[in-house]
Amino acid sequence: MCRSWSRARALLTIASLSCACSFSSTGAESAGSTSASEGEPGESEAAGTSAATASSSTAGVGSTSAGTTGVALDPWRRKIGLRNADGLAPLLDFPVPVALTPAEIDALGDVGGADLRFLDSDGVSVLAHEIERWDPERGALIWVLVPEVALSDDDFFWMHGGELALAPGEAPQQVWADGYALVLHMSDDPGDGSPGAHNTAGSHDAAYQGGMDSTNRTNGEVGGAFVLDGEADFLSVPAALSTDAWTGLTVSAWVRHDVDDDDRIVCKSPTTTAAEHVLSIGLVLNEALRVRLATDGEGGEYAEHDVFAGVVPVGEWAHVAFTWDGARDRLVISVNGTVVREAVHGGETLLDSPELITIGNVNGYDLEVNNRLFAGAIDELRVSSVARSEHWLAAQARAMDGSMLDYGAIELL
Repeated sequence: MCRSWSRARALLTIASLSCACSFSSTGAESAGSTSASEGEPGESEAAGTSAATASSSTAGVGSTSAGTTGVALDPWRRKIGLRNADGLAPLLDFPVPVALTPAEIDALGDVGGADLRFLDSDGVSVLAHEIERWDPERGALIWVLVPEVALSDDDFFWMHGGELALAPGEAPQQVWADGYALVLHMSDDPGDGSPGAHNTAGSHDAAYQGGMDSTNRTNGEVGGAFVLDGEADFLSVPAALSTDAWTGLTVSAWVRHDVDDDDRIVCKSPTTTAAEHVLSIGLVLNEALRVRLATDGEGGEYAEHDVFAGVVPVGEWAHVAFTWDGARDRLVISVNGTVVREAVHGGETLLDSPELITIGNVNGYDLEVNNRLFAGAIDELRVSSVARSEHWLAAQARAMDGSMLDYGAIELL
């Protein structure tokens, strides 16, 4: 009798939850997640989330026993649709972010995501996933590797929970196996005593520099982000992450530039001298974007590729990316999924260089004379050894701003 009543109450609670567990127009989780004041993501986020949950959740969510007992509910599933009819081609091995609000975590039973598994549309094939964040106060964010997203709005996969024995566990490196060398979610806490931000694509983590601490945490477009002060904060990836043999390159990130200045997002260069930049993407005066690239081998060259003023407005989040395809001598720059520049750039591989990769600055700088310290926030920074296509870049931006996924109702099985 008690179990039947508990199941019925849980079913009623879950059915009443909004299906809009997604991202807002700016990419932040909605329905139970609020933006935090920069530098105070802990207390302010928790307080803001409680208020938002109370106002946006349906009656009954707060009274469910699932979140307080720490025991998962009976098996459940949720259909997650994929919209790609407006794309140019199917997407292969494509990571997508799946969000849960605090209300949904509570209603489903909070076991830290240990009971989760994701199945392809056939209901059988298990999909690899990585939990970027699981926080009952701020919500959860999980990355799922979809083997193929069809060129339609009818494709989908399943999210399952409540069956601990069947859960395969996380497989982050499987999610990011397709040419990714650096994947930084920026959801880490620089004040937790660890030396750097975790690189889920491999062993080369990004070391904190300039005295970064917990005040550098903020909400990003997708989960957490790092806010950099433009005075000392940046990150560095060891030179052991070699790019010398790369015949292709893709660099992308969500950025919010808070000062109209010459700042680096990602850079591999021993100095600020232009021709020594192996790779670089940064923001310059008049809200313009600048890419630098040096290659070697037949046709190798250095070139600087600027994008017109106003392309990345100060204070607004933007998804910026560039790719270089050595086989086609082609460079493409995109902002928010739209190609803003194409250029010919020859060469066979990236220029040989022992330099490390810096994030939010340039290497070999003088703090008073020639630093390129980034002032603003950076989220979801990725560097790959392959050239992604234009439709891939557009789909990546849509997946992260929430316009690609449709969340169905949660069903108890």
